[in-house]
Amino acid sequence: MNISGLVLLSIIVTFCTTNNTNKKKDVTYSNIQAAGKNEGSISFGLVGMNGVVINNGSELSPSSNVNIETIVNIEENTNEVDFIIIKKPDYLLLEQDIKKASVLQEIISMRFRIRSPHEKRVLFDIEPKRSIYGGPNDNVFLSDQEEKLKFVYEKNEIDKLFLSIGNIGSEPISYAVVALFNWKQVPLIRENEVLYVSANSDEREIFEINLPETNSPKNYQILAFPDPYEVRPNNYRSHQTHGSFRVMVKPDQ
Repeated sequence: MNISGLVLLSIIVTFCTTNNTNKKKDVTYSNIQAAGKNEGSISFGLVGMNGVVINNGSELSPSSNVNIETIVNIEENTNEVDFIIIKKPDYLLLEQDIKKASVLQEIISMRFRIRSPHEKRVLFDIEPKRSIYGGPNDNVFLSDQEEKLKFVYEKNEIDKLFLSIGNIGSEPISYAVVALFNWKQVPLIRENEVLYVSANSDEREIFEINLPETNSPKNYQILAFPDPYEVRPNNYRSHQTHGSFRVMVKPDQ
């Protein structure tokens, strides 16, 4: 398989026990990297939480690996740390190509439970605009229609979209949901940086959101983490991360 030009981006998203929604979360993200020079290679880079470049574009050859030392300052109330790898972070989808969008949608994650909460967490859900049972469903989906899951690849800043968080399994599920804009964590609804959503089997919860302002085209994506704070070796879905299709947000001209 020719994977020339695939770029890896590392992001750290921390979930904390505090309910203070005004507190900013630290996000580590890569700067834009050039495509790999050699066929079948991968280029990667990493910027530390203090803004210092750790690696500014190395290449990883096929059947090889690289170790990147990462130091994360973990606050006392942090229960989970997640490392997220984003494919081709600088790629903007300029056409309605579902095949390309599906490739870019995929999220590779490593989730770690740091410590168990001192007491069972009470996750506060925001009331959805609507709940739907049956019909088309997906773990996480952005659409410009309230009920229909319609693929959207570009929108103007401040435009309204409908976020669907669904349960395609047979057991009830809870999610921690975050929004990434230009690969930085941004508030999602009512200035909340983490949205907690629960859904029963075959249920889809729908929320109305507004896209952020921008001065140039940038990527916007929603990530949903099943079973937050419950990462365990025998809990398969607690190691997953679901991503929506990316939306290119453009300035309103």
